[in-house]
Formats: sequence, C-alpha cells, structure tokens
Amino acid sequence: MKKGFTLLELLIVVIIVGILAGIALPQFFRAAERARASEGVNALGVIRSSLLRYYSERGALTNSLTDLDVEMPTFKYFNAPTLASVAPYTGGTTPMASIVRNTTNAGAYNGYTLTIQQNGTITCSPAAGSRCPSGF
Repeated sequence: MKKGFTLLELLIVVIIVGILAGIALPQFFRAAERARASEGVNALGVIRSSLLRYYSERGALTNSLTDLDVEMPTFKYFNAPTLASVAPYTGGTTPMASIVRNTTNAGAYNGYTLTIQQNGTITCSPAAGSRCPSGF
C-alpha cells in the first residue's frame, strides 16, 4: 500500500490556506497602518504639551514651531506638522496642530490628516479617495 497525499487532499489544504490568508492579510495591513499612525499621534502629543507649556509661561498660544523650542524628528510616514492659527486657549475642541500622512507606501490610507484639539482629542480627516486607520 502506497503512503502519501492524494491530489484532492492537497487541493483542499491549499484552498483552506488561501481562505485564511484572505482573512488575515487585511487585518495585518490595518494593524500596520495603526502602528504607522502612532508616529503622527506621538508628534501631536509632544506639540500639544509644548503649546500648553508655552501658554502657561506666556499666557498666549503661538503658531510657530520654532517658538516652542521642541526638536521635531525626521518623519518617515508623515509630512512636517503645522500649528493651527492662534486662538485663545479654552481647553475645548479648537484645533491646535495637524499632521498629514505622506503618500510613501500609503496605499488606501493615502493622505489622511490627524488633528489634535485643545482638550487632547485626536481626530482623523481622510482625503478624497483615502481612509483613516481604525481607532480614529
């Protein structure tokens, strides 16, 4: 008696592996984009902290990153952050700063914008034909 796998058994295994890959790969890409988005989230957190420190020292906000005396790293997945126009600090939903996802290896997540508000909430606004990573 010969031992081995039949062609039908091998075909069933290949089909099952294909189905599992079809389910797992989109989840992997979503998780990878959430990890990339953390670069922008971290930068916005640093900017907000610096703006709050600047406000407590001077009693006003600024719209210049150079006034904040904070060194921004070279971003791999995002363009340089921008500060919102100067507004009185209320601790509400007024935007403080934003950062745009660059198009390098962005795929379906091409060009969304992360914005931090005065109360610390971070929101995501997708560009046309783009989408935000889950969690925003």
